Amino acid sequence: MGSGTYSWVERHPRPSSPRSPLALGSGLDTVIDDRAAYQAVLDAIRGIDEVRAEAFRRTTRWWRGRELREPLDKAPLPVLTAVEKPLGDLPTRDR
Repeated sequence: MGSGTYSWVERHPRPSSPRSPLALGSGLDTVIDDRAAYQAVLDAIRGIDEVRAEAFRRTTRWWRGRELREPLDKAPLPVLTAVEKPLGDLPTRDR
């Protein structure tokens, strides 16, 4: 090649990876790294209590080794049920 400016663009589609079944016992790091799971959790909480959903979004510390149930430990049973249902309904493969 001669002198000049060159560029190459190569597309590498991200392969779909298996998604482990998620529940309240799932790690917070797993939930936050999965956009669909995080949105499902937030939407479920918001559907019952918008203030709690905003507090969850703003104050949760997404540390490895913590379970999803931990920041929800003071949530009423309907919130916990609402969160667990959509997590179980997520497809087993990322899109």
